[in-house]
Amino acid sequence: MDYKEKIALTKKNLWTAISDYKRHTSYTSVLNDISSCFVDRLAKDSVFAKSALREMFRKSPAWDEKLDALVINGTRTHNPDYSLIDRLAMDITQPIYWELPDDRHRALLQEAIKLFTQPDDDPTEYITALNELAPKAYAPKKKLSRIFMALCKELGVADETAGSKFQRLYAQFADELSAKKISFKLFVSLNPAHFLSMSNPKQD
Repeated sequence: MDYKEKIALTKKNLWTAISDYKRHTSYTSVLNDISSCFVDRLAKDSVFAKSALREMFRKSPAWDEKLDALVINGTRTHNPDYSLIDRLAMDITQPIYWELPDDRHRALLQEAIKLFTQPDDDPTEYITALNELAPKAYAPKKKLSRIFMALCKELGVADETAGSKFQRLYAQFADELSAKKISFKLFVSLNPAHFLSMSNPKQD
């Protein structure tokens, strides 16, 4: 893309961003004063002043010529690892496992733990088992990590001393339970229209 084409594209992007901004805000007094002369000058200055940087960015496979930006696909964290959650839950409850009254109570505990480790199952039986062990632990909209903490307190394994083994394992359990994979795009942009868009009148 030569300089003339790049300037024309930048002007088009700027006018698109300005029009979009106007559609989503009631504060248009300054926007209404934007002239074609200003947009032309901004486009030319942007293309020429950033030419060296643009040439460097073009060496990257993430460069998008039309957007005038590096576009980096990324992900943050991960979806919950339910096998790890199961191991942590068993490690946390292990100190009292053999102290439970009988095999039936141990089976109830194993069943209750499935509420946290089997998200695709019908939870009815797991909730029933949990309610028998800790009647006040479950509520429909209560966070799962808080339900598990209530179960631990009812069973007597919750050690809320700072730095305790329980605190360390529970923190890992809660973090893993709430983990979420988020895909995103990171833009390293030379496009002045993107900077106008960052003001975000759509509030999205």
